[in-house]
Amino acid sequence: MASIRRRDQADQPRIHPLNDIPESVIEALGKGIVALKLRGRRELESSDLERIWAQAVQGNLGSSNLGSSNLGSSNLGSSNLGSSNLGLTDVAANGTNWSLKTIKKKNPFRAKENTTIRLIVLIVGRCSPEYSTGNDKGVKDPQATGTDALRIYNQRIAQLLQKNGDCRALCLIRDYERGEFIIFEERLVETPTALIQWSLNKNNNLVGTNVGTNTQTGKVEFTWQRHGSQLTQHVLVPTDAVRFTIKAPDDKIESDEDILARAGYTPGWIGLNPETPTRTRKKAPAKSPKLL
Repeated sequence: MASIRRRDQADQPRIHPLNDIPESVIEALGKGIVALKLRGRRELESSDLERIWAQAVQGNLGSSNLGSSNLGSSNLGSSNLGSSNLGLTDVAANGTNWSLKTIKKKNPFRAKENTTIRLIVLIVGRCSPEYSTGNDKGVKDPQATGTDALRIYNQRIAQLLQKNGDCRALCLIRDYERGEFIIFEERLVETPTALIQWSLNKNNNLVGTNVGTNTQTGKVEFTWQRHGSQLTQHVLVPTDAVRFTIKAPDDKIESDEDILARAGYTPGWIGLNPETPTRTRKKAPAKSPKLL
């Protein structure tokens, strides 16, 4: 990754254009996943992706805590979005912030009818109109409730964009066992509430459909679940998303015991703090005499 020099900073990695992920970054990402397999890990977790991506782009793990204000305020228009975990800044590097999402999908290269996967559903987070705005209508008023849920998410994005101009969502579709992965980036932007029409589906959840005049008209954009107030976003996988595979020899997978043995572990590595109070062993209750 190329670097740029600033007068007030050391050399900084030049961040790639949106969804134009360089081969070097893909290789670093794949190498991190291979290392997981060699340690005996059977699945890739979100925290793993955050750490590996931060290393791949020479960045830092971000903080989702965007302030000290109160998310529970009933005045949504005051931008009182604060100390809750908003999950929008997982990794940061040289002015670019990523919100990382990963979903498990079996055989993503041939997901259906011998074609690559085209649509995924990503968890956005908890957006509770009742908690944040005082709107307790729920599914009784789909348009009002769905609009408020989307406004909550939009404000989180708006607050993030005020501090960081380049904010992206990084999506990794994975079949960890097969070693097949699809990765792409999207710009984090607000969705105009006027473009989304909300309705109730058969599961009593709200569905937000695009009613604008663009190419996405008629596409389901969001789902809001009344239990848990979870908002999910329906995302089209771009045709230029990067597809890559990894290979890790099974005969070199290491267990915890293998790693400890190679490091020369002995029980002496573990010491009990001398200030730990001595635990008294509870006596077992006396047995009742048997009755004849």
